Amino acid sequence: MKKVFDISVGDQVWLMHGNAAVCAIVTKAFYTKFTSNLDYESTVESELYYVSVNDKPLYESFKKEQLFPSKADLIKSL
Repeated sequence: MKKVFDISVGDQVWLMHGNAAVCAIVTKAFYTKFTSNLDYESTVESELYYVSVNDKPLYESFKKEQLFPSKADLIKSL
């Protein structure tokens, strides 16, 4: 199986960090799919992204829903 990401490594994204809108570059994309350990029947998928701001990595991951292609899209989501 091959996973195709909507956001690629090297893409510029906007996100909220420290109560401020920041522009970041995606440095890593992570995907996993597993069976839930709560009911052992549901399948859980997780897509996470790691970013850097001004060439400094943020040591937290972000979900796709937290990343926006433009500052205007980020502000509209608030």
